[in-house]
Amino acid sequence: MGAFGLGEVGVGVFVADPTGPRHSTSFHGAMHLVFGGVGFVPLMAACFVFARAFSVLKQKRWAIFSAVTGLDFLAAFLAAAGASQSERDIQLFLNLTFVREWIWVSLTSTRLMKNK
Repeated sequence: MGAFGLGEVGVGVFVADPTGPRHSTSFHGAMHLVFGGVGFVPLMAACFVFARAFSVLKQKRWAIFSAVTGLDFLAAFLAAAGASQSERDIQLFLNLTFVREWIWVSLTSTRLMKNK
């Protein structure tokens, strides 16, 4: 989760390029993508780690929720990478995926704090 936090800081510092016609990605746009990968790849991995942990703890619903969230996030990234839609449509799709991921982070964090 620390790598995810670091990625989020980097994504905030290096603002994404605006959508629309352009021929190249700016330095800030490229760094935004790099930090996005630095943050969101470990978050996907965390989903699967928590899925395994919840499974061991016999918390089937949480294990399924975590696994499905990780798979959803992975599928969204792969779909966006190979998408032929407009950049604006891809960004909307990814933003909706990010909201689902933040819901998972929030609910899982709340669940773990209650078990403390």
